[in-house]
Amino acid sequence: DLIFENSASICYVGRGSFNNCHSLAKISFPSPLYSIGNYAFNNCSSLIKVSFPSTLKSIGEYAFMNCSSLTRLSFDQCTSLRRIGRNAFDNCTSLVNVVFSSSITSIGQKAFIKCSSLNKIVLPSSLKRIRKQIIQSTSIEEIIIPSNVRIIDKDAFSEIKSLKKVSFESPSSLYCFRSNIFDRCTSLFEITIPPSVKIIQS
Repeated sequence: DLIFENSASICYVGRGSFNNCHSLAKISFPSPLYSIGNYAFNNCSSLIKVSFPSTLKSIGEYAFMNCSSLTRLSFDQCTSLRRIGRNAFDNCTSLVNVVFSSSITSIGQKAFIKCSSLNKIVLPSSLKRIRKQIIQSTSIEEIIIPSNVRIIDKDAFSEIKSLKKVSFESPSSLYCFRSNIFDRCTSLFEITIPPSVKIIQS
C-alpha cells in the first residue's frame, strides 16, 4: 500500500513515479496534493482502491492506464478537480462505476476507453465538450448528456455494443455532433435529438 503520513506535504506526483508497481494495491493521497502526473501509476495491475483528496486539481495523461484490478472511482469529494487527462484510465478492465464531482470541466479523449466492465457513468454537469472515444468499448447501457454540453466529438460513443438509450438533459445546449459518434452501437434503439442541434457531421 502507498500511504502518506498526516504530516506529508506532497503537492505533486511526477511522471511515471510508480509506473509498473505491480504489487501496489491501495493508495491514499495526502490533502495538499493538487496534481498527478502523466503515467504516474500506469500498469499498477494489482491496484484496487485509490482515495483522492479534495485538493486535487488535475490527473495527467495515462496516469492510471492498465490498472486492471481497479473497480470503482469516486471523485465526488474532489471539489477542486478540473481536468482528467487523455487515456487516464485506459484499459482499466475491472472498473465498474465512476462518480464525478460537479467541478470537472475537461475529460480528455479516450479517458475511459476499453474499460470493458464499466456499466455506469454519470457525466458531470459542468462538462461542455465530450471528447473523442471517451468511453469507447465499455459496457454502458444508458448515457445522459448534461445540458451544458455543446459539442460531442468524433467516435465519442463508438463501439459501445451494450448502449441502448441516449437522452439529453433539458434545456440542452448541444450544437454539434461530430462524425461516427454512435458507430457500431448495435443495441442502440432510442435517441431523441434536441432542437438545439444545428450540425450532424458525416
